[in-house]
Amino acid sequence: TTGTCAVAAITFATGTTHTLVAPSEVWECTGTCTVTPPTPAAGYQFCVRNADNVATVITLAAVASTLYEKTTFAGYGTANTASTSGGAAGDKICIIGKDSTHYDVMSYNGTWSMP
Repeated sequence: TTGTCAVAAITFATGTTHTLVAPSEVWECTGTCTVTPPTPAAGYQFCVRNADNVATVITLAAVASTLYEKTTFAGYGTANTASTSGGAAGDKICIIGKDSTHYDVMSYNGTWSMP
């Protein structure tokens, strides 16, 4: 059987401060960067990374009643708390909405704080 697979385009943009747009977006930080995901929903997916040759802290802003999964995959951080990278070149994280209160980590690079 043959068929067609349609894949929606993902928005890609660069800068420093940004509110991510559901359901999917990639953001590249050109300097110290704070991105704010929307309230999670199952299947939302976002990736944030430092631009080429950029070594700076990336902050995933706190989202009301939302928990970010720890990069150890051993539980979640505290609700309403931001997550930050260590500030190295190559820092990146991809998160996916699990439900209305959780973002799970799909992939990452660098050191991330999920307090």
